[in-house]
Amino acid sequence: MFTIRVPATTANLGPGFDCIGLALNLYNEIRVELNAKNEFRLEIEGWGAEELKKPENNLFLQACQEIFVRCEQKMPGLNVFFLNKIPGGAGLGSSAAALVAGLVAGNLLLGEPFTRQDLLEIATTLEGHPDNVAPALLGGCVVAVKTENRVEWLRWEVPAEELAAIAVVPRYLLATKVSRQVLPRTVSFADAVFNVNRVALLVGAFAQKAWDKLAVAMTDRLHQPYRMPLIPGLNEALAAAQEAGAYGTALSGAGPTILALVAPERKQQVAEAVKEALKKKGISSDAYLLSPANRGVWIET
Repeated sequence: MFTIRVPATTANLGPGFDCIGLALNLYNEIRVELNAKNEFRLEIEGWGAEELKKPENNLFLQACQEIFVRCEQKMPGLNVFFLNKIPGGAGLGSSAAALVAGLVAGNLLLGEPFTRQDLLEIATTLEGHPDNVAPALLGGCVVAVKTENRVEWLRWEVPAEELAAIAVVPRYLLATKVSRQVLPRTVSFADAVFNVNRVALLVGAFAQKAWDKLAVAMTDRLHQPYRMPLIPGLNEALAAAQEAGAYGTALSGAGPTILALVAPERKQQVAEAVKEALKKKGISSDAYLLSPANRGVWIET
């Protein structure tokens, strides 16, 4: 028997569409043991408790199976207990967490034939982009680029004593597929230049721990403006976070979660400001007061 812990992630970090993500200290826990009858038995607490009991909806099982298929082996029956603390359909990487945990579980069951780089490549293929799976696997802040042949990446540790994260989750779901459908096929040259500039500044801010640059570095024109109509109160919530002292704000992933990076002592203040801004628009929400997670997925045996 072994247990896997995998962190939440916030991706599309500011202007880093499909390439920059940050791991957060909110974890799903998956306990795995072999089933003597060669059957699959799933027990789930927390998010997705009903939906994920169906194997066809369970990305953990699908990813685990992928490892066995690649090794031309039959997957054994498993007893799997899930404790899901990462909200589903919220833009905090719940799907990436399930994929990464499943790949790691399958790899361990087969004696670890794949390296972390191999697992990142497989996870990116399954997910379609690396910005959630990379920090879930590696921890910290990761910039990852999918090329024709491999995933190239760089990673930074983020000091929790200097930088905290607020994730305010509106109490409604927004499917990633729906959120992607509103994105344009092309963007203007001016908007492309805008994001290139901000991505460069964002990478520099994390490399030099220049958190005061995040207000500018986390602005975006490639996806956030197009998704704003799907997320009532988003503009007001982002503005409220800035006014309450956040370093930088953004839509987390495909939404609807609002992310604010803040000084640790301002976590509560900023969270309350964002929740109040959403409340004024008639939207209930839950606030998660988090820190960067510099350790990616890990296994306890």
